[in-house]
Amino acid sequence: MPPLLMVAAAVVLIPVAISRSIPWYVPVIVLFGTTVFFFIQRNIFYDLMDEVWEDEEFLELRRNGEQERISLSSVSRVQGTMMQNPDIIRLTLRTPCRFGTEISFSGPYRFLRWTEHPVARELRAKITKDS
Repeated sequence: MPPLLMVAAAVVLIPVAISRSIPWYVPVIVLFGTTVFFFIQRNIFYDLMDEVWEDEEFLELRRNGEQERISLSSVSRVQGTMMQNPDIIRLTLRTPCRFGTEISFSGPYRFLRWTEHPVARELRAKITKDS
């Protein structure tokens, strides 16, 4: 979506800038802002897993048709976001898996986001219990 937005901004703003009805720097600012927005969104959402399932002492990870099963004991750190939509849970692994050393996924929807996501707290409790 953002690359398409950048092309649309260029198609609309460049002819307007050439006709000198707006200053030349307005299209540059719009294209720069759109590019920055694209990279921010890509860093937040690009690395999210499609599915994460908990199975007793294991997590099953799935992204783009690839699947991997990792032990909860290989997770060294759990972070959950607060007051963010969507709620993102990040797991840092002791040893890298197919998807890297950091796994991110969106937790189930919840209405009030004043505290850390319950899934993050639950995973952290299981990890500290195991170690």
